[in-house]
Amino acid sequence: MDATTSLPTPVVAPQAPARAGILAIATQALRQHRLAVLASLLLFALCAGSALIITAQLVSLDPSPDCWRSWYQTGETGGTRICEPEIYAFYEAADPGKFLTEAIGLIAATVAGLLLVVPVTARAARRGSGTDARTLAAQLLPMLLIGLAGFIVLGFLFGGLRGYFQEWAYLAWDGGRRMEVQEMAYEGITFVGRGVLVMGVGALVGALLRRPLAAGIVAAALALGYTMAGVLVVQSEVATAVATPVAYNGDGSGPWNIGYVGTRYQLSEGRFGTYDDAMSYLMAQCPTCDTGLLDEQIQATMDQVVTVALPETYSTFFAVEMAISLGVGGACLLLTFPVVALRQRR
Repeated sequence: MDATTSLPTPVVAPQAPARAGILAIATQALRQHRLAVLASLLLFALCAGSALIITAQLVSLDPSPDCWRSWYQTGETGGTRICEPEIYAFYEAADPGKFLTEAIGLIAATVAGLLLVVPVTARAARRGSGTDARTLAAQLLPMLLIGLAGFIVLGFLFGGLRGYFQEWAYLAWDGGRRMEVQEMAYEGITFVGRGVLVMGVGALVGALLRRPLAAGIVAAALALGYTMAGVLVVQSEVATAVATPVAYNGDGSGPWNIGYVGTRYQLSEGRFGTYDDAMSYLMAQCPTCDTGLLDEQIQATMDQVVTVALPETYSTFFAVEMAISLGVGGACLLLTFPVVALRQRR
Protein backbone atom coordinates (compact mmCIF):
# COMPACT_ATOMS: atom_id res chain seq x y z
CA MET A 1 0.00 0.00 0.00
CA ASP A 2 1.54 3.34 -1.04
CA ALA A 3 1.13 6.66 0.71
CA THR A 4 -1.54 7.95 -1.63
CA THR A 5 -3.96 5.10 -1.05
CA SER A 6 -3.68 5.38 2.68
CA LEU A 7 -5.19 8.91 2.76
CA PRO A 8 -8.81 9.07 4.00
CA THR A 9 -11.45 9.87 1.39
CA PRO A 10 -13.09 13.25 2.17
CA VAL A 11 -16.81 13.11 2.90
CA VAL A 12 -18.84 15.67 0.97
CA ALA A 13 -21.94 16.84 2.87
CA PRO A 14 -25.13 16.84 0.80
CA GLN A 15 -26.20 20.34 -0.24
CA ALA A 16 -29.67 21.59 0.58
CA PRO A 17 -31.76 22.23 -2.51
CA ALA A 18 -31.85 25.90 -3.51
CA ARG A 19 -35.04 27.67 -2.63
CA ALA A 20 -37.11 28.52 -5.67
CA GLY A 21 -37.41 32.20 -6.51
CA ILE A 22 -40.65 34.12 -6.05
CA LEU A 23 -41.12 34.41 -9.82
CA ALA A 24 -40.69 30.67 -10.28
CA ILE A 25 -43.18 29.90 -7.52
CA ALA A 26 -45.69 32.38 -8.93
CA THR A 27 -45.34 30.91 -12.42
CA GLN A 28 -45.81 27.40 -11.08
CA ALA A 29 -48.95 28.50 -9.17
CA LEU A 30 -50.40 29.97 -12.37
CA ARG A 31 -49.76 26.66 -14.16
CA GLN A 32 -51.26 24.57 -11.35
CA HIS A 33 -54.42 26.71 -11.22
CA ARG A 34 -54.59 27.68 -14.89
CA LEU A 35 -58.21 26.58 -15.31
CA ALA A 36 -59.37 28.74 -12.40
CA VAL A 37 -57.32 31.68 -13.73
CA LEU A 38 -58.75 31.30 -17.23
CA ALA A 39 -62.30 31.04 -15.87
CA SER A 40 -61.87 34.21 -13.80
CA LEU A 41 -60.38 36.10 -16.75
CA LEU A 42 -63.29 34.97 -18.90
CA LEU A 43 -65.82 36.22 -16.34
CA PHE A 44 -64.06 39.59 -16.08
CA ALA A 45 -63.90 39.87 -19.88
CA LEU A 46 -67.58 39.00 -20.36
CA CYS A 47 -68.65 41.60 -17.80
CA ALA A 48 -66.36 44.25 -19.30
CA GLY A 49 -67.52 43.51 -22.84
CA SER A 50 -71.18 43.64 -21.81
CA ALA A 51 -70.64 47.00 -20.07
CA LEU A 52 -68.99 48.45 -23.18
CA ILE A 53 -71.75 47.23 -25.50
CA ILE A 54 -74.56 48.57 -23.31
CA THR A 55 -72.78 51.90 -22.83
CA ALA A 56 -72.34 52.28 -26.60
CA GLN A 57 -76.04 51.57 -27.10
CA LEU A 58 -77.04 54.16 -24.49
CA VAL A 59 -74.77 56.76 -26.08
CA SER A 60 -76.52 56.25 -29.42
CA LEU A 61 -80.00 56.49 -27.86
CA ASP A 62 -79.49 59.27 -25.30
CA PRO A 63 -82.21 61.96 -25.65
CA SER A 64 -81.20 65.60 -25.50
CA PRO A 65 -81.10 67.47 -22.15
CA ASP A 66 -84.03 69.60 -23.30
CA CYS A 67 -86.04 66.45 -23.92
CA TRP A 68 -85.28 65.14 -20.41
CA ARG A 69 -86.19 68.47 -18.79
CA SER A 70 -89.42 68.60 -20.73
CA TRP A 71 -90.21 65.09 -19.51
CA TYR A 72 -89.72 66.03 -15.87
CA GLN A 73 -91.45 69.39 -16.06
CA THR A 74 -94.64 67.59 -17.06
CA GLY A 75 -94.35 65.05 -14.25
CA GLU A 76 -93.09 62.19 -16.46
CA THR A 77 -96.41 62.09 -18.28
CA GLY A 78 -94.94 62.32 -21.72
CA GLY A 79 -93.43 65.76 -21.93
CA THR A 80 -93.39 66.90 -25.50
CA ARG A 81 -94.77 63.98 -27.47
CA ILE A 82 -91.93 64.11 -29.92
CA CYS A 83 -89.56 63.06 -27.10
CA GLU A 84 -91.63 60.20 -25.73
CA PRO A 85 -90.32 57.44 -28.08
CA GLU A 86 -86.74 58.49 -27.34
CA ILE A 87 -87.31 58.39 -23.58
CA TYR A 88 -88.89 54.93 -23.65
CA ALA A 89 -86.20 53.54 -25.96
CA PHE A 90 -83.53 54.81 -23.57
CA TYR A 91 -85.32 53.26 -20.57
CA GLU A 92 -85.47 49.88 -22.31
CA ALA A 93 -81.78 50.03 -23.22
CA ALA A 94 -80.87 50.96 -19.63
CA ASP A 95 -82.57 47.92 -18.09
CA PRO A 96 -79.79 45.46 -19.10
CA GLY A 97 -77.25 47.90 -17.63
CA LYS A 98 -79.01 47.88 -14.28
CA PHE A 99 -79.25 44.08 -14.35
CA LEU A 100 -75.57 43.77 -15.24
CA THR A 101 -74.22 46.12 -12.56
CA GLU A 102 -76.63 45.19 -9.77
CA ALA A 103 -76.85 41.42 -10.22
CA ILE A 104 -75.02 39.49 -12.94
CA GLY A 105 -71.83 41.55 -12.94
CA LEU A 106 -71.66 41.69 -9.16
CA ILE A 107 -72.05 37.92 -8.83
CA ALA A 108 -69.67 37.17 -11.71
CA ALA A 109 -66.96 39.45 -10.29
CA THR A 110 -67.33 37.81 -6.87
CA VAL A 111 -66.99 34.33 -8.37
CA ALA A 112 -63.96 35.44 -10.40
CA GLY A 113 -62.23 36.79 -7.30
CA LEU A 114 -62.91 33.59 -5.37
CA LEU A 115 -61.68 31.35 -8.21
CA LEU A 116 -58.32 33.07 -8.04
CA VAL A 117 -57.59 32.57 -4.33
CA VAL A 118 -59.68 29.74 -2.87
CA PRO A 119 -57.95 26.83 -4.69
CA VAL A 120 -54.51 28.23 -3.79
CA THR A 121 -55.08 28.47 -0.04
CA ALA A 122 -57.14 25.25 0.10
CA ARG A 123 -54.26 23.33 -1.50
CA ALA A 124 -51.62 25.00 0.69
CA ALA A 125 -53.52 24.16 3.88
CA ARG A 126 -53.65 20.42 3.21
CA ARG A 127 -51.76 18.26 5.64
CA GLY A 128 -48.17 17.67 4.62
CA SER A 129 -48.16 20.21 1.77
CA GLY A 130 -45.09 21.90 3.27
CA THR A 131 -46.09 25.33 2.02
CA ASP A 132 -44.36 27.98 4.10
CA ALA A 133 -45.38 31.63 4.41
CA ARG A 134 -42.95 32.77 1.71
CA THR A 135 -44.18 30.20 -0.77
CA LEU A 136 -47.83 30.97 -0.03
CA ALA A 137 -47.25 34.70 -0.50
CA ALA A 138 -45.56 34.04 -3.86
CA GLN A 139 -48.44 31.80 -4.94
CA LEU A 140 -51.09 34.36 -3.95
CA LEU A 141 -49.31 37.38 -5.44
CA PRO A 142 -50.17 36.81 -9.14
CA MET A 143 -53.73 35.82 -8.24
CA LEU A 144 -54.27 39.00 -6.22
CA LEU A 145 -52.78 41.14 -8.99
CA ILE A 146 -55.03 39.56 -11.62
CA GLY A 147 -58.05 40.03 -9.36
CA LEU A 148 -57.21 43.67 -8.60
CA ALA A 149 -56.76 44.41 -12.30
CA GLY A 150 -60.13 42.83 -13.09
CA PHE A 151 -61.92 44.75 -10.34
CA ILE A 152 -60.27 48.02 -11.42
CA VAL A 153 -61.43 47.59 -15.02
CA LEU A 154 -64.97 46.64 -13.99
CA GLY A 155 -65.15 49.44 -11.42
CA PHE A 156 -64.27 51.98 -14.11
CA LEU A 157 -66.68 50.53 -16.70
CA PHE A 158 -69.59 49.93 -14.29
CA GLY A 159 -69.21 53.44 -12.84
CA GLY A 160 -69.30 54.96 -16.32
CA LEU A 161 -72.26 52.83 -17.36
CA ARG A 162 -74.32 53.70 -14.29
CA GLY A 163 -73.44 57.36 -14.66
CA TYR A 164 -74.77 57.25 -18.18
CA PHE A 165 -78.10 55.54 -17.58
CA GLN A 166 -78.65 57.58 -14.40
CA GLU A 167 -78.17 60.80 -16.36
CA TRP A 168 -81.91 61.41 -16.51
CA ALA A 169 -82.06 61.35 -12.69
CA TYR A 170 -79.16 63.79 -12.44
CA LEU A 171 -80.84 66.18 -14.86
CA ALA A 172 -83.84 66.25 -12.55
CA TRP A 173 -81.52 67.92 -10.04
CA ASP A 174 -80.60 70.67 -12.55
CA GLY A 175 -77.83 68.69 -14.18
CA GLY A 176 -74.44 67.55 -13.02
CA ARG A 177 -73.12 64.22 -11.81
CA ARG A 178 -74.97 63.43 -8.60
CA MET A 179 -73.79 60.27 -6.90
CA GLU A 180 -76.28 58.48 -4.67
CA VAL A 181 -75.01 56.55 -1.64
CA GLN A 182 -76.48 53.31 -2.98
CA GLU A 183 -74.31 53.62 -6.09
CA MET A 184 -71.00 53.59 -4.22
CA ALA A 185 -70.38 49.92 -4.96
CA TYR A 186 -70.18 50.62 -8.70
CA GLU A 187 -67.68 53.46 -8.56
CA GLY A 188 -64.02 52.76 -9.29
CA ILE A 189 -61.99 52.51 -6.10
CA THR A 190 -64.99 51.43 -4.02
CA PHE A 191 -65.56 48.49 -6.34
CA VAL A 192 -61.89 47.57 -5.95
CA GLY A 193 -62.33 47.71 -2.18
CA ARG A 194 -65.14 45.18 -2.49
CA GLY A 195 -62.78 43.04 -4.56
CA VAL A 196 -60.16 43.06 -1.79
CA LEU A 197 -62.89 42.02 0.65
CA VAL A 198 -63.99 39.14 -1.61
CA MET A 199 -60.48 37.81 -2.15
CA GLY A 200 -59.51 38.18 1.51
CA VAL A 201 -62.57 36.29 2.70
CA GLY A 202 -62.05 33.65 0.01
CA ALA A 203 -58.42 33.10 0.97
CA LEU A 204 -59.23 32.64 4.65
CA VAL A 205 -62.23 30.36 4.11
CA GLY A 206 -60.22 28.27 1.64
CA ALA A 207 -57.52 27.76 4.27
CA LEU A 208 -60.07 26.87 6.94
CA LEU A 209 -62.12 24.36 4.93
CA ARG A 210 -59.37 23.03 2.60
CA ARG A 211 -61.99 21.95 0.07
CA PRO A 212 -62.26 24.42 -2.83
CA LEU A 213 -65.91 23.80 -3.73
CA ALA A 214 -67.23 24.00 -0.18
CA ALA A 215 -64.98 26.97 0.62
CA GLY A 216 -66.08 28.79 -2.53
CA ILE A 217 -69.77 28.38 -1.67
CA VAL A 218 -69.29 29.58 1.91
CA ALA A 219 -67.10 32.52 0.88
CA ALA A 220 -69.54 33.55 -1.88
CA ALA A 221 -72.42 33.48 0.59
CA LEU A 222 -70.48 35.66 3.04
CA ALA A 223 -69.26 38.16 0.42
CA LEU A 224 -72.56 38.50 -1.44
CA GLY A 225 -74.49 38.60 1.82
CA TYR A 226 -72.48 41.59 2.95
CA THR A 227 -72.65 43.27 -0.47
CA MET A 228 -76.41 42.86 -0.92
CA ALA A 229 -77.62 43.19 2.67
CA GLY A 230 -74.88 44.17 5.08
CA VAL A 231 -73.88 47.27 3.12
CA LEU A 232 -77.45 48.60 3.27
CA VAL A 233 -77.45 48.24 7.05
CA VAL A 234 -74.11 50.06 7.31
CA GLN A 235 -75.28 52.86 5.01
CA SER A 236 -78.51 53.23 6.98
CA GLU A 237 -76.59 53.54 10.25
CA VAL A 238 -74.23 56.12 8.77
CA ALA A 239 -77.14 58.07 7.27
CA THR A 240 -78.87 58.16 10.65
CA ALA A 241 -75.68 59.32 12.33
CA VAL A 242 -75.06 62.21 9.90
CA ALA A 243 -78.70 63.12 9.16
CA THR A 244 -79.70 66.78 9.27
CA PRO A 245 -83.29 68.14 9.45
CA VAL A 246 -84.21 70.31 6.47
CA ALA A 247 -87.36 72.21 5.55
CA TYR A 248 -90.13 70.29 3.82
CA ASN A 249 -92.22 72.22 1.32
CA GLY A 250 -95.02 69.71 0.98
CA ASP A 251 -94.46 69.21 -2.74
CA GLY A 252 -91.44 66.94 -2.40
CA SER A 253 -88.99 69.69 -3.23
CA GLY A 254 -86.04 70.53 -1.06
CA PRO A 255 -82.26 70.45 -1.06
CA TRP A 256 -80.64 67.59 -2.89
CA ASN A 257 -79.46 64.82 -0.60
CA ILE A 258 -77.64 61.48 -0.86
CA GLY A 259 -79.59 59.61 1.80
CA TYR A 260 -83.16 59.98 3.02
CA VAL A 261 -83.71 59.02 6.67
CA GLY A 262 -87.32 60.00 7.35
CA THR A 263 -89.96 62.68 7.84
CA ARG A 264 -90.57 64.21 11.26
CA TYR A 265 -93.72 66.04 12.43
CA GLN A 266 -93.79 68.82 15.01
CA LEU A 267 -95.83 67.54 17.94
CA SER A 268 -95.28 70.53 20.18
CA GLU A 269 -92.88 73.43 20.57
CA GLY A 270 -89.43 72.08 19.80
CA ARG A 271 -90.55 68.45 19.78
CA PHE A 272 -90.63 66.38 16.59
CA GLY A 273 -91.65 62.76 16.12
CA THR A 274 -92.32 60.09 13.48
CA TYR A 275 -95.66 59.60 11.76
CA ASP A 276 -96.66 57.02 14.39
CA ASP A 277 -95.75 59.51 17.11
CA ALA A 278 -97.92 62.13 15.43
CA MET A 279 -100.85 59.74 15.12
CA SER A 280 -100.58 58.74 18.79
CA TYR A 281 -100.33 62.40 19.78
CA LEU A 282 -103.59 63.29 18.01
CA MET A 283 -105.43 60.15 19.12
CA ALA A 284 -104.63 61.01 22.72
CA GLN A 285 -106.47 64.29 22.16
CA CYS A 286 -109.36 62.71 20.26
CA PRO A 287 -109.68 58.94 20.93
CA THR A 288 -112.92 58.60 18.94
CA CYS A 289 -111.70 60.39 15.82
CA ASP A 290 -111.41 58.48 12.55
CA THR A 291 -107.80 57.66 11.69
CA GLY A 292 -108.34 58.88 8.12
CA LEU A 293 -109.31 62.30 9.40
CA LEU A 294 -106.34 62.30 11.74
CA ASP A 295 -104.06 61.52 8.81
CA GLU A 296 -105.46 64.50 6.91
CA GLN A 297 -104.93 66.67 9.98
CA ILE A 298 -101.32 65.53 10.30
CA GLN A 299 -100.55 66.39 6.70
CA ALA A 300 -102.47 69.66 6.70
CA THR A 301 -101.65 71.21 10.06
CA MET A 302 -98.40 69.83 11.42
CA ASP A 303 -95.09 71.39 10.48
CA GLN A 304 -92.79 68.85 8.89
CA VAL A 305 -89.06 68.43 8.39
CA VAL A 306 -87.16 65.69 6.61
CA THR A 307 -83.94 64.29 8.00
CA VAL A 308 -81.45 63.60 5.23
CA ALA A 309 -77.76 63.01 4.62
CA LEU A 310 -76.53 66.11 2.81
CA PRO A 311 -74.00 65.89 -0.07
CA GLU A 312 -71.11 67.08 2.08
CA THR A 313 -71.44 63.92 4.20
CA TYR A 314 -70.53 61.70 1.23
CA SER A 315 -66.93 61.45 2.39
CA THR A 316 -68.15 59.83 5.62
CA PHE A 317 -69.99 57.10 3.72
CA PHE A 318 -66.94 56.61 1.49
CA ALA A 319 -64.56 56.37 4.46
CA VAL A 320 -66.74 53.81 6.27
CA GLU A 321 -67.20 51.76 3.09
CA MET A 322 -63.48 51.63 2.33
CA ALA A 323 -62.48 51.01 5.95
CA ILE A 324 -64.74 47.97 6.14
CA SER A 325 -63.77 46.55 2.74
CA LEU A 326 -60.02 47.06 3.03
CA GLY A 327 -59.90 46.37 6.76
CA VAL A 328 -61.81 43.09 6.64
CA GLY A 329 -60.21 41.96 3.38
CA GLY A 330 -56.68 42.79 4.54
CA ALA A 331 -57.20 41.18 7.96
CA CYS A 332 -58.50 37.98 6.34
CA LEU A 333 -55.47 37.81 4.03
CA LEU A 334 -53.07 38.21 6.95
CA LEU A 335 -54.90 35.60 9.02
CA THR A 336 -54.66 33.14 6.14
CA PHE A 337 -50.93 32.56 6.75
CA PRO A 338 -51.10 31.31 10.36
CA VAL A 339 -54.26 29.35 9.55
CA VAL A 340 -52.49 27.56 6.68
CA ALA A 341 -49.57 26.67 8.96
CA LEU A 342 -51.96 25.37 11.63
CA ARG A 343 -54.13 23.36 9.24
CA GLN A 344 -51.10 21.65 7.67
CA ARG A 345 -50.43 19.92 10.98
CA ARG A 346 -53.95 18.53 11.37
